[in-house]
Amino acid sequence: MTPKNDQAEAERVLAHLKLIEEAGFTKSMVVNLHGYRLPQDIELTWEGRKFVDDIRAPDTWGKTKERAKGVANIGFCFLWEIAKA
Repeated sequence: MTPKNDQAEAERVLAHLKLIEEAGFTKSMVVNLHGYRLPQDIELTWEGRKFVDDIRAPDTWGKTKERAKGVANIGFCFLWEIAKA
């Protein structure tokens, strides 16, 4: 990977971590480093633990992905509802 690709991947990961925290599944401290807000000490919340528990089984996760296929910009809460169905 090139440094440019590494930076793009890091930004993508940070964006997803932010979404997961905004959904209430994680909590973390945030530090600023070179203009980036980086999460530190990431923990699963009670809701995050329930989500992981509900999708933990490989067959549940596989069925969830199959049902969600073709849905653009799916949110965690919607994905969770699919998993529980």
